[in-house]
Amino acid sequence: MFNKSTTAKTLTMVLAAAAIIPVVIAVSPVEASAASVTDYVIEKDGVLYAIDLGTYLDMKAGKAEFLQGTSVKYIESSNGKVYTLLDFLDAKAGSGGSLSGALQLLEQHGEPASVDIGQVIVDKDGNVTLQQPESSAAVFEVLSID
Repeated sequence: MFNKSTTAKTLTMVLAAAAIIPVVIAVSPVEASAASVTDYVIEKDGVLYAIDLGTYLDMKAGKAEFLQGTSVKYIESSNGKVYTLLDFLDAKAGSGGSLSGALQLLEQHGEPASVDIGQVIVDKDGNVTLQQPESSAAVFEVLSID
């Protein structure tokens, strides 16, 4: 059997080891697969364009002339869904300011927007090209009106 001295030493060693060994925190599957904001959708000259979040932030910080007269209207998440900026900000407020919480709320309760979006393409030299949106609306030709 263990005597009191051996038990006390063992307990001390276990407690000391617990303090030294780092605790590993597992990420829940929901957090691991959480969506993120990948693009801002801006309006420029009446047309919507998606711009990579990092590119937008770099251009905004550099006060890029391209962004003058534009405004962010929508956000696009990594799951490809588009939400209005207002819905996103409301969801963010409702989730305590958490970006992932906001996207999770939108995923569960939000209504994705159905809009035609072009693409802002910036090459390595900083040249901006606007790829026009492809209309999702069907185009019909009127042959005759009776």
